[in-house]
Amino acid sequence: MLEKIILSFIAFVLFLVVHWVVFHFWQIINRFRVVNRIFLIFLFGYTAMSALIPDGSWYGGVVTGTAVGRLLTYLNGLAIYIFLFVSYAQFYFLIDRGISARILTEIEETPAKELSFTELTSRYVPHQLLTRRLEDMRYGGYLIETNGRWQMTPKGRLNAVVFRFFKHFLHLYPGG
Repeated sequence: MLEKIILSFIAFVLFLVVHWVVFHFWQIINRFRVVNRIFLIFLFGYTAMSALIPDGSWYGGVVTGTAVGRLLTYLNGLAIYIFLFVSYAQFYFLIDRGISARILTEIEETPAKELSFTELTSRYVPHQLLTRRLEDMRYGGYLIETNGRWQMTPKGRLNAVVFRFFKHFLHLYPGG
């Protein structure tokens, strides 16, 4: 049982290392696509290693040798690996997309560790920010552009309905 948990952590650590190497040494355009592919590579690696290493071979094992027991230990480790990735994805998007994180970084990178409102606004081009977001939503299958007009796909509409519900439910309007 512990074998699969340890394997899931090893797969995740290797994912992080490969992610860092790829992003450090190459200029990546579709960044999250690459992150997902690295995740899938190590998901398959976890699956292969889970099949090769029998339960109980490292620590004497607690789980029976039945097919159901092997499946449950595999799924346990798989869930851990997926949850680690999903948690990391939240962190990744905060760093990559978060305007608040960007503002903090901009201020931190100045010698005096301070910027005026005018200095901050000069660093942000709303057109570029909006263009990047729209292109990402098009790539994700949420929007399509026809004759200069943006429309939601069924996937985008479903997400909009869910987001709108929770924004109203949590009283997050206006903005956001």
